[in-house]
Amino acid sequence: MLAETVALVPDVAVVLAIVVILCLRSYLIERTLEVRLLGATILGLVALALWIVFYGEGARILAGGVLIEDSLSRMTQCVVLLASAAALAIGIEGGQRATARDPYVAALVLLAVLGLLIVSSAGDLLVLFLGLQLYALPVYALIAHRENSSKAIAAGLRAALVGTVGSALVLFGIALVIASAGTTLYTELAPLLTDSPGLLLSAGLALLIAGLAFYLALAPFHLWLQPALEAAPWPVVALMVGAAPLALFTALARLVFVAFGDVAALWQPVLAAMGLLSVLAGAIAGFATDRLSHLLAAFATLGAGFGLMALSAGSADGVSAMIAQVALHATALLGFIAFLSLLEKDGGAVERLRDLNGYSEAQMFRAFAALLILFSAAAMPPLAGFLVRFNVVQAMYDSGLIWQSLAGAGAMIVAGATFLRPAWRLYLAADVSDTETRTARLSDLVLVISALVALLSLLSLGGLEAAFEAAGARLER
Repeated sequence: MLAETVALVPDVAVVLAIVVILCLRSYLIERTLEVRLLGATILGLVALALWIVFYGEGARILAGGVLIEDSLSRMTQCVVLLASAAALAIGIEGGQRATARDPYVAALVLLAVLGLLIVSSAGDLLVLFLGLQLYALPVYALIAHRENSSKAIAAGLRAALVGTVGSALVLFGIALVIASAGTTLYTELAPLLTDSPGLLLSAGLALLIAGLAFYLALAPFHLWLQPALEAAPWPVVALMVGAAPLALFTALARLVFVAFGDVAALWQPVLAAMGLLSVLAGAIAGFATDRLSHLLAAFATLGAGFGLMALSAGSADGVSAMIAQVALHATALLGFIAFLSLLEKDGGAVERLRDLNGYSEAQMFRAFAALLILFSAAAMPPLAGFLVRFNVVQAMYDSGLIWQSLAGAGAMIVAGATFLRPAWRLYLAADVSDTETRTARLSDLVLVISALVALLSLLSLGGLEAAFEAAGARLER
C-alpha cells in the first residue's frame, strides 16, 4: 500500500494543486499574485520531477493493472513535468503570444499534465482513453485563451471539432477490442492473441494506432496541427509539441509491446511506413512554408516520424532509441520556441521565417544557442541529434528492417536540410530584418538549457544511455 502511495504522489499532487488553484481564484485579484501563482506552478512541476528521480524505483502494477509504474513511465513522467514547467516559463514574463496571466491557465495546464501522466502509465485501454481526454480538452481551451484574439477562439473551436476524430478512432478501436477479446487490460489481452488475431482485433489495433497517430500529428493525420500552432500562445505550442509527444509515444509503445507484442508482424510494417511518411511529409512541409508556426508543425511531424521508425524496430534498442529521439527533439523544439518568444516585430510576435534574417548581428549569443539547437535537430555530427538519429537507423537495421533503415538514413539527410533553413536565415541572409528583441530571463534559461542538451553527445548523452536502455528493456518480451 505504501509503495502504491509513493508511486501515485505526482498524480495526487497535481490534482490537489488544481483544487487549490480553483479555490483561491476569487482571492487572486492583483496581477502580481497571479504571476506568483504561475511561478509556484513551475516550481511545483520541477519538484515533482525531482521526487520521481529520487524516490521512484522498481516496477509495480497499480490498481489491479490499470496503471503501471516502471523505469519507462518514470522517465516519461519526469520529462513531461520538466517540459511542462519550461512551457509555462516561456510565457510567464509576457510577450505578444503569451497566455493570459490568469489562474485558470495554471489549472488547465495542470489538468493537461495530469492527463499525460495517466497516459504514460496506462495499462488499460479505458484508462488510456481517459488520459487522452484529460490532456486534449484543456489544450483546446488553452488554444483559445490568447488575449484579444478572435483567431485563437476560432482555432480552439476548430481544434476541438477536429480532435473528436482522434478520440472517436481510439474509442471505436477499444470497442472492437472488447467485442473480440472481452477485456481492456494489456496483460489480459496478450495471452488471448494468436498468429491470426482475427478481423475485429486487427481492426481495433488499426484504429487505436490511427487515433494515437492523430494526437501525435503523424502523417497522414497531421494537417490539424498547423492552424492550431498558428493561433495558440507560445506556452501552449510548447506544451503540445514539447511535453506531450513522449507520453503519447510511451502509451503507443506499451500498447504494441505489452498488449500486441505477439503479433508484431501486424504492426511493425505499418509503423515503419507511417514513420517514413511522416518524416517526408514534415520535410516537404518545412521546405514549402515561410510561416514559423507552420515550420514548427513540420518539425513536430518530422521528429515524431523518426520516433515511430525507432518503435517499428520492435526491440528494446528500438524503444531506447525512440525515447532518446522524442525527448531530445522535444527539448530542441522547446528551445526554439523559447527563442521565437523573445522576438517581436512591428509591435507583434514574429510570424515569418524572413523575420529571422540577420538576427545574429543583433543578438550573437541567443542566435548561437539557436544555431546549436537547429544543428542538433538537423543531425549534424558531433551533436546529440546525430547520435540519436543514428541509433534509430541502427535499431531498425539490427531488427532486420534493412530497406526501412536505408530509407531512414536517406530521410535523415532530407530532414537535416529542413532544419538548416532558419539557421541560414539567422547568419547568412543578405537582407537584415528589423526584428526587435525583449528581455525574458526564464525564456533565456530554457534556450540555454536546450542548447546545452544539444551538446550532450560530447559527454556520451550525459551518461543517459543506461537509463534509456533500462526503460526500453522493460517492454521487450
